Amino acid sequence: MKPIFSLLICALLLAGCSQKPKYQDPDIDFPALQKDFVTWLQYDISHIDLSANFIALDENAKEISKRQFLNKLDEGSYFPVKMISEETKRVYRLQPIIPNAPVSIGNTVQSQAQDEQRNYRLVENDYPDFKYTDIDGNTYTKNDLLGKVIVFKFWFIHCLPCVKEIPEMNRLVEKYRDENVIFLSLAFDEEEELRNFLSERTYNYRAIAVSKDYISDTLKVDRFPTHMIVDTKGKIWSVINDTEHLSKRLEDILRE
Repeated sequence: MKPIFSLLICALLLAGCSQKPKYQDPDIDFPALQKDFVTWLQYDISHIDLSANFIALDENAKEISKRQFLNKLDEGSYFPVKMISEETKRVYRLQPIIPNAPVSIGNTVQSQAQDEQRNYRLVENDYPDFKYTDIDGNTYTKNDLLGKVIVFKFWFIHCLPCVKEIPEMNRLVEKYRDENVIFLSLAFDEEEELRNFLSERTYNYRAIAVSKDYISDTLKVDRFPTHMIVDTKGKIWSVINDTEHLSKRLEDILRE
C-alpha cells in the first residue's frame, strides 16, 4: 500500500506543479514595445479598451479593482498590457514604463486613464428616477423601463461631434431594433428648437428636451456627447463618449 500511496502523492504534486498560472504575460518584449511612441500606440489601439469591463491586475499580477488600476495608470508610470487567460472577460496588467521610454507614452496613458476615471465614477450607481416626455408626446419612466437595457445619449444641437455621429447612432438603433433595448436622447435645448432641428434629419432615437442643469447637476454629465448604458435593474453599467465604443459595450451587455 505504501508504494501506491507514495506514487499518488508524487502524481498530485507533479500535477500541481505543471498547472499553468491563471493569467500569463503575452509573448512581448516590453522594452522593445516602448522604443518609440508609434510602436506602443499600435499595440494599445489593438489590445486595450479601458471602457470595457475587465479584470485588473497590478504589476505583480495580483487582482485589484478597476478604480485602483485607473488610479495607477493616472500616475504616468505604467501602461496596460493584455494578459493571456481562459477568462471570457478581458484581463489587463500594469506594466512599468521604462525610464528611457518616450514621454508621450506616459502622457497618453494618463490622458486615457483620466477620461475613463471621469466616466467610471458614475458606473454602478442607480440611474435617478425619471419621467421623461419626448418631442412626440410619449412618456417614459424608470419603473416602466425596468427589465430593458436603456441607452441614453446626452448632447445639444450645436455640438458638432454630437451631430456628426447621428448616422452611426441610427444604424445602432436599427441593429438592435429586435433586442430588449431602448434608445433615448436627452438634449439641453428648447423643445421647439430641438423639434425643428430634427425635422430636417433622420433621427431614430426618441428625443427629449431637458435643462442643462439637469444633465450636469443631477446626472453628473459634463462632456458631450456622452452615452450611458443602464442595465435591466436600473443601474448605470457603462459610460462612453463615442459610438464605436458604445457599439462594443452594447455587444458586451447583451452577451451577459
